[in-house]
Amino acid sequence: MHFRMSIGGEDVPAASGQTFDVTNPATGEVVADVAKGGPEDVDRAARAAQTAFTDGRWAGMSATDRGRALLDRHAETRPATEADYKRLNGVLAEKWPRFWYRLDFDVSELPSLLRVSYKSPLWEELGRRCLSCGSCTNVCPTCYCFNVQDEVDFALSLGKRTRVWDSCQLDEFATVAGGHNFRPARAARQRHRFLRKGQYQADAYGLLGCVGCGRCGQACLAKINPVDTFNALYHERVDARHAARNSLT
Repeated sequence: MHFRMSIGGEDVPAASGQTFDVTNPATGEVVADVAKGGPEDVDRAARAAQTAFTDGRWAGMSATDRGRALLDRHAETRPATEADYKRLNGVLAEKWPRFWYRLDFDVSELPSLLRVSYKSPLWEELGRRCLSCGSCTNVCPTCYCFNVQDEVDFALSLGKRTRVWDSCQLDEFATVAGGHNFRPARAARQRHRFLRKGQYQADAYGLLGCVGCGRCGQACLAKINPVDTFNALYHERVDARHAARNSLT
């Protein structure tokens, strides 16, 4: 299968003419080649998007109509058949044994696990390892923390207020008016990060804040990652239950 890029309502190749292979993670088989976009393609797409919003073609459409337009143009959709489900289950059966790096418990238990792990000694251990560099949050697709900065010109007559990306793992993120920092310790910042991904957002929206992509673990210089952290908390609770049970016998 060959896939181009959709820019300005047209299917176009990359400006460089380059493509890259997409492989089946279960078998390693190449299933498609895709246009490899570059800076020139990004500029083309940005100009096309600006034009579509300016002339109302896209901005004037509802989300439902936008989705329908994308599906009508790019997707060959039909109701799934029994054969489709059988094929899907077969692919998943091949896939999961290859994913050795996974949770030791059902992910639905994660919010409740974190709820009882607020005072875990693991946070202090992670705090000692953490470099407070923010690499983890910089690559996270679901992190959206920001700061607001005011810049004044030299004449003190004009200025601008801008919103910029920030990270809850940086030393000054929790510093407020008066210089008070309500989360100065790295251990507390690590705890906040993991509880936000696995508990707070689940409590608020019914969805976890972690998509399981593994980018933060790859970017972390201290090798801190969600899977190891959540598994450590789980086994910590299991050991505590066993110890409590044994003390009663």
